[in-house]
Amino acid sequence: MIGRYDVKSELGSSSSGTVYVAVDRLTGRTVALRRVAVALDQDRVETLGRSFDRRLPSGARLRLARQLQLIAPLRHPNLVGIVDYGFDSEMQPFYTQRLIEQPLELLDVAREQSLSVRLDLLIQMLHGLAYLHRHGAVHGDLRSRTVLVDDDGAVRLVNFGLSALRETAGEPEAAYVAPEVARGGAASRAADLYAAGVLALQVLAKRPMSDHEVWETGLGAPVISTRDFDAKLIPVLEALLAPAPRARYRDATVVIDDLCAALDAAPPVETAAIRESYLQRARFVGREPEMA
Repeated sequence: MIGRYDVKSELGSSSSGTVYVAVDRLTGRTVALRRVAVALDQDRVETLGRSFDRRLPSGARLRLARQLQLIAPLRHPNLVGIVDYGFDSEMQPFYTQRLIEQPLELLDVAREQSLSVRLDLLIQMLHGLAYLHRHGAVHGDLRSRTVLVDDDGAVRLVNFGLSALRETAGEPEAAYVAPEVARGGAASRAADLYAAGVLALQVLAKRPMSDHEVWETGLGAPVISTRDFDAKLIPVLEALLAPAPRARYRDATVVIDDLCAALDAAPPVETAAIRESYLQRARFVGREPEMA
């Protein structure tokens, strides 16, 4: 048991935590529960017992709690939003999300699709990213494994907003790390757009690329060629993968417009669900006393 959740099975584990299938005893719904690994001060852990409500969180837990409070109200068709969050009996933070049955990674889906479908997948990813950025959040861990496609063909971003916390971040995949982040810089919108460029590079080429190949592209070597892409796409990809953050796109919606223009595709029509996500940000009712 973790709080009100009855844990049934493990979905996956990494250095950043473990994801479980769990049943919410309050609602009866099956959810995905992610228990985030945060280093705890050993002396305080030994005296923890049942004194959860009387203990102040450590700096790492406090920053995580604040970040969860920021991203928990976000609701968008291309995000897997947070349903609930809190701390378990061992003071490890957790949060729950809608469970996506048998999700596929973006690159696995894109490899078998036509250009128009691949463009749509990228546009959906960029819509989710634009929404996060508009609400003051960054993803911080954008890669194929955190861009999932459900049975309906909808792209869903997961794990957003948490990897910027050094204590909770897993080992990043080098290919998706912007040069300034690799040098010790913080996660940012510009770094998210660099990672989006890496994904676009592979989705549009219909083939995976090695870390070395992507890094060489980001450092300015002439790897982006008409062998993989229509020549009209090259300026868009070069702008996404510019080594200097100030030389990259500043807004994911502009990337959408430029991708469509380069491929002579009609700009996407804004759906009612996307429009509503901007007009009404959900009010989150959760564990304010615990987070105080």
